[in-house]
Amino acid sequence: MFRYTFNFQTQTTARLKLQRISLSHCYDLFELYSNEEIIQFTDNEPHLRVAQTRRMIRNFEKGFQRGEQIFLGISLLNSEKIIGVIGLSHLNVRHQFGVIHFLLAKPFWNQGLMTEAVGAMLRYAFFELKLQRLEGQVYTGNVVGCRVMEKSHFQREGLLRKNFFIQRKFEDSYLYGIIWTDVLSISEPNGTKLPQ
Repeated sequence: MFRYTFNFQTQTTARLKLQRISLSHCYDLFELYSNEEIIQFTDNEPHLRVAQTRRMIRNFEKGFQRGEQIFLGISLLNSEKIIGVIGLSHLNVRHQFGVIHFLLAKPFWNQGLMTEAVGAMLRYAFFELKLQRLEGQVYTGNVVGCRVMEKSHFQREGLLRKNFFIQRKFEDSYLYGIIWTDVLSISEPNGTKLPQ
């Protein structure tokens, strides 16, 4: 079975740095994943103990080593503190496909930072990994998440009814997708038309 081999170097944008997550980031990630407001639109349960966060980081690394996923910490350019996470999972070499995920600490919401991070991840996914398609699911009540996807040129392709059990109830989500030809139509060779 073919798998991706990641040759990832820290990526920077105008305001952000995207870097590999390690156990040294454990307390920053615990701060994110223990906050119910931040994870309310994800399928994660709140972390009650730092040990849960350590286990998650180890799983991130196992998936990275197997070529199945890559999760990155988001920090401001002048800081080492992780303020968010962005990742690609379900990576499939044969189908050149992946799924995008993201979350961000509340003090940094509504500043365009996640759109900036998604732009960097799109460049990596399509120009480095050579994906054909990237998709993501956003709960219908997550207006900000939908806005990030749409500002990042993803197309809303459908409604997935009651497809996730979250916070003790089944929720609908929108399916968003972007394909290689979409990226080519919005990109210049240096990627300047993708979200910066």
